[in-house]
Amino acid sequence: LQWTGDMAGGRIHIDGEIDARDPSRWPLRFETRAQHVELQPLFATFRNFDQSTLRHEHLRGQVDWTGDVTMDWDMQAGALAASVQAEAELVWRQVRLDNVEAFQEIAAYLRENRVMAPLVDPDDLAQRLRRIDIPESETAIAIVNGDFMLDPLTIHSSAMDVDIAGGQTWAGALDYTLGFALRDLKNSREDAFGQIEDDGLGHRFFLTIAGTLEDPEYSWDRQAGKEARKTRFDEEKQTLR
Repeated sequence: LQWTGDMAGGRIHIDGEIDARDPSRWPLRFETRAQHVELQPLFATFRNFDQSTLRHEHLRGQVDWTGDVTMDWDMQAGALAASVQAEAELVWRQVRLDNVEAFQEIAAYLRENRVMAPLVDPDDLAQRLRRIDIPESETAIAIVNGDFMLDPLTIHSSAMDVDIAGGQTWAGALDYTLGFALRDLKNSREDAFGQIEDDGLGHRFFLTIAGTLEDPEYSWDRQAGKEARKTRFDEEKQTLR
């Protein structure tokens, strides 16, 4: 099976195999690649991929990808989640995110968190998160037995730099960690803590996102902070050696 065509302003090529010997279940294998696919029409065409957190009206920009997918297709149930295996490399270009409600929820969480509230200017952060420009980013993703995993990456944007790691289940249960530089979150006022200055060591704040896409739950991830500090300490020891 081969197909090449235009979709969402870009060019998509699929090269695949279908094993149709069993009339009730077909194993499928696809290699796919795409160039210059526009995000907004892509999300609109596929009805935002059955989620409402990141919708087509939020998005501008393009994506290229190459990847492989295997799955079993049941004639009655459709794609069998536990059978889905995939990996892909994606390149995002000139992405703009406008008024994503979930980002405002992050700012609200930091405003209400008693530990971070004195250190953060949530109004400034909320304003910066209303429109985010990402010139280019590369992402590696995988789906193993139906569960989505994101290779840890750092996104450089107009609002801030963010480290992202984690994944989610086929059913939509989230398990992500976001890492922020304190200098990107800090309250620039002088207060009881004094003026907060970045010392070049990259002090980090980590936020976990659990729950679901429709009802995310945020919390302060102390363990990720400990692990990041240990990693930085080990790196510094190697540098000194």
